[in-house]
Amino acid sequence: MVHSRSVGAWQLLASCVAAGMLHAQQPALDSARQDTLPSAILIGRVVDSTGLGLVGAEITLLHSDRVHAITGDSGSFRITGLQPGTLVFNVRRIGFEAATFTAVLRPGKTHRANFPLTATAQSLPTVAVSDTMTHTHWLDQFE
Repeated sequence: MVHSRSVGAWQLLASCVAAGMLHAQQPALDSARQDTLPSAILIGRVVDSTGLGLVGAEITLLHSDRVHAITGDSGSFRITGLQPGTLVFNVRRIGFEAATFTAVLRPGKTHRANFPLTATAQSLPTVAVSDTMTHTHWLDQFE
């Protein structure tokens, strides 16, 4: 009988030690919970200075190659699976100045944003075209 009590005492001691270890590991569990927070959604439009939607504008997350969206016919976009917190987005389209916008996203929420872009004239490099062919048709060589 004494032998079974000592085994029970060792089991109790082992349980207490294990509980202490679990308690010591709790901060790691809290940080893991932050990684499993519900993602956020960002929907909105990219518009010009008159409020007209811009088709084909590109929205990317700064320093990330995994978040990328292109606006549709009305300039609208929808980005899902975003990590909650403060995120910086780059928005660009040919003929407009690129812009950077900051959004504070809460877990499990859908957020709305309008990104206005300013039209700008962009210089394009000169393209030179020349023709080096002397004959344009195979019969021209018989003239």
